[in-house]
Amino acid sequence: MSERMKGRNVLVTGAAGGIGTAIAERVAEEGAAAVVVADVDVDAVEPLADKIASRGLMVLPLVLDVTDEDSWTAGLREVVERVGGLDVLVNNAGVTHRFGILETALTDWQRVIAVNQTGVFLGIKHAAPLMIRGRGGTIVNIGSFASYTGYAAAAYAASKWAVRGLTAVAADELGSRGVRVNSVSPGFVPTPLTSDAAGLVRSFSASTALGRSCQPEDVAAAVVFLASDESSYICGQDLVVDGGFMANATRHLKK
Repeated sequence: MSERMKGRNVLVTGAAGGIGTAIAERVAEEGAAAVVVADVDVDAVEPLADKIASRGLMVLPLVLDVTDEDSWTAGLREVVERVGGLDVLVNNAGVTHRFGILETALTDWQRVIAVNQTGVFLGIKHAAPLMIRGRGGTIVNIGSFASYTGYAAAAYAASKWAVRGLTAVAADELGSRGVRVNSVSPGFVPTPLTSDAAGLVRSFSASTALGRSCQPEDVAAAVVFLASDESSYICGQDLVVDGGFMANATRHLKK
């Protein structure tokens, strides 16, 4: 591995999940100065924290409810006190709900929007000022290929379309102040979040140009690229990591 994260303090939300864990491990491998593994269930990230600490890196397990503004302010205050500042935020925490509009209860809609959309908004709102007062930084939001489609999961798709919009707005607002904002939109990734849709994941994977599923490590590699100096002139963009699923729409037509 190179050291593309050398000297950077990185916070990953939803770090206990498959994609979040892969991102945290990858930024550690890339030489991050400190890795903040944040999750609403801090006990779930303790093994990950121990693994990263075994590399001799500074790691901070952090209790963070991304839907709660007070949790963000308290959590980032602890980050500043413990590691000195923040250079990279990865807004990864997310939930899903695979039902259409007519089958979606308001409470389920609000839960998905709160985590996937409001959580990203609050992360940007509270992390960006730390970066602006410091040495600048990068924010990478985790979206989904669903933000390009009418994917039949009403709340989830709507929240991910919003993430792409928030990314563009934040990039325009913060770029001149030293903070780059981009997003990554993966295809279906086999993780605990998609364990109840194994057949859908297999079908999606078979329909990609590459003929395989998107792995957490594929997403982590894209995140590190966007968080590193290698992408220093990329701002407000969404990097689709879908194995070529959307490259040829006719491939997906029923025979």
